[in-house]
Amino acid sequence: MAARLRQLKLVDISSVAYFTLLSLVILFFHKNLKLWWVYIVIHAFIISALLAVIELSRRKASEFLRFVRDWYLVLLIIFGFEEMNNLVLIIFPYWANQFVINLDRLIFGVYPTVWLERITSPWLTEVMLFFYNIYFLIIPVSGGVLYLKKKRPEFDTLFFNISLAYYVSFVLFLFFPAEGPWVTMTHYQTKELSGYLFFALDKFIQGMGAIKGGCFPSSHVAGAFAAALSLFKFERKASYWMSLASCGVALSAVYSRHHHAVDSLAGILIGVLAVAAGMKISRWQKKT
Repeated sequence: MAARLRQLKLVDISSVAYFTLLSLVILFFHKNLKLWWVYIVIHAFIISALLAVIELSRRKASEFLRFVRDWYLVLLIIFGFEEMNNLVLIIFPYWANQFVINLDRLIFGVYPTVWLERITSPWLTEVMLFFYNIYFLIIPVSGGVLYLKKKRPEFDTLFFNISLAYYVSFVLFLFFPAEGPWVTMTHYQTKELSGYLFFALDKFIQGMGAIKGGCFPSSHVAGAFAAALSLFKFERKASYWMSLASCGVALSAVYSRHHHAVDSLAGILIGVLAVAAGMKISRWQKKT
């Protein structure tokens, strides 16, 4: 048993802990959740499948199994985000929209998405949505840089830090269930956004995968900054590009009305804290 536990990476532990915790939350707060037991069964399957892959990769020298074992977090992030569409109101059955809107006004003195109307243009929208949707490449590219250079310990730390950023964000969704400005600020907005290629691409992606809620904090921003800051430690040159992309994600999330400004700020804070905690835990693990 002890030998098997040593086979677990930190990202494995964070993933098992997250889905176990979420299952416990569902068990105790399932009153308004239809087919609540299905979520627990799915989470149990995910944990079992993850542990099975870890064990198989230990027993069998397979490049495919090794790849799945190293990269599975990407799939768990997608799944974890999408399932929040049905879970976000499980603890508090009301929206914290007004809290987030008021916090934006308190910090900035204006409603940022409304204020940005004065500089909107189709071409600026294209640039902003290019940055917003480049987010989908940040984690694969960040991980790929280390993976291709065979920096496996650094890769594992990167993914652990990213997992902390996302899992903490998902948990906070349950305590601050909030919708984005594209839902809550329509009565304030007086100018519709318009664009070209990336505007159409964003419409398509949001139509396929947008969830109701899961706005505060921005998990996209948290994950992007966790990736960029982790790379700063391991691959300095690559981190500059990732930092530029991450800042673009944070700004474009507000411009495009997917998020309130405080969502991005909270995402940045979580990304920073996730890397700080992740690096410290990783150093501690190496000493034990």
